Amino acid sequence: MVSPRIGIFLAAACCTVACGERPDLPGPAMSSGDGPSREAPSGAGSASGGLDRPSDDGAAIDDTPDPAIDTPATDSPAASAPDAGLSPAAPAGDDDEDEPPASLGQSAVACTDDGGNCLIVNIAVTDVDADSCIQLALDNCESSPQAGLRVSLPVSWRLGSASVNRSAEDCVPGAQFNPQTGSTVISASGSIRWNLMTRAPSEMVLDVTLEPTRTAPDPTPVRITNSDLVDPLIECE
Repeated sequence: MVSPRIGIFLAAACCTVACGERPDLPGPAMSSGDGPSREAPSGAGSASGGLDRPSDDGAAIDDTPDPAIDTPATDSPAASAPDAGLSPAAPAGDDDEDEPPASLGQSAVACTDDGGNCLIVNIAVTDVDADSCIQLALDNCESSPQAGLRVSLPVSWRLGSASVNRSAEDCVPGAQFNPQTGSTVISASGSIRWNLMTRAPSEMVLDVTLEPTRTAPDPTPVRITNSDLVDPLIECE
C-alpha cells in the first residue's frame, strides 16, 4: 500500500510532465532613474503627429519631416546688373550730319519762261535768316551746251544754273546776277520734284544743297528745303 506522502509526490510529477513548467510572471517595468520610465510604448505616436518606426537595432526612428531639410529652398532674386536702370545709349548719328541745317525762314516764288521750243523755270528763294536770295534756273532745252548741276530732276530736265546773292532785297525770279554781292554755284546735290500731270509744273518740292566757289564772299554751303510752290506756275512777266 502506497503511503499518502508518496502519492502526493507522484501526482505532482505527473502534472509537471503533462502541463510543463509554469512560466514566471512578468515583473514591474524598471527605469534606470529614480522616477518612472518615460519611454513611450512601441507604436505610440509622437507629440508632433509623426509615427516612430523601429530601426534594425531596435531604436525608434522619427519620420516627422524636418522643415529645415524637406522644404525646398527658394531661388534668391538675381543681383541687379551694374547698368540696370540706366538710359539706353543714344543712337549713332546719321550720315547727314555733315549737311548744313535748313533755314526755317525760306520762301519761294517761281514762274515759267519760253526758251524757244523748250520751257524755262525760274525760281527765287528768299532766306530771311541768312539775308540772301537764291536763284535757280531749270530747263528742258535739249540744245543747251551745258550739262547742268548734278541734281535729281524729272527726265529731260536739268538745273542749268544757280547763284546766291548776299542780300534778300528784290528777290524775284530771273533777277540779274550781281557778282559784287553774289556768288556762282559750282556744285549741287539733292532733288527737285513736281507734279508732271499738270500743264505747268505744280506741287514743286525743293531739297537742294548748293556749294558756292571757294573765292566767294561766303563759301558756306547753302541748303534749300521748300514746298511753297503748290499751284501751277504762271508765266514770268
